[in-house]
Amino acid sequence: MATAGDRVVTVFGGTGFLGRCIVRHLCLHDFCVRVALGHPDRGHALLRPDNPQLQSIRVDIRHERSVADALADTYGAVNAVSLYLERGQETFHSVHVESATPIREACRRIVSCHSEATLVCGQTP
Repeated sequence: MATAGDRVVTVFGGTGFLGRCIVRHLCLHDFCVRVALGHPDRGHALLRPDNPQLQSIRVDIRHERSVADALADTYGAVNAVSLYLERGQETFHSVHVESATPIREACRRIVSCHSEATLVCGQTP
């Protein structure tokens, strides 16, 4: 996907309404985008898999290790994960608050390790 000099931004939830706009904007501004999804196979139709700027990866946002792996060697991160309809254990609180915690914490660790990184995380304390 990217060469060593490329800026890679990880977008969590990059196939939703907001996420697609963010991914498109980043690509137009010459970023490589790693789209972190629970179901990356669903993203291929929306993300044009032939685009060398895009990579779709499987990530479980509820698990810190999975999130940390998605953020490896990244220049920036965007949390665009959202839920439009509650179902069973998937509630607005579980997705927008609880699931944002591993992303926020992983971003904090990266910022403390790489002071030059520009990270945008959806949730603030």
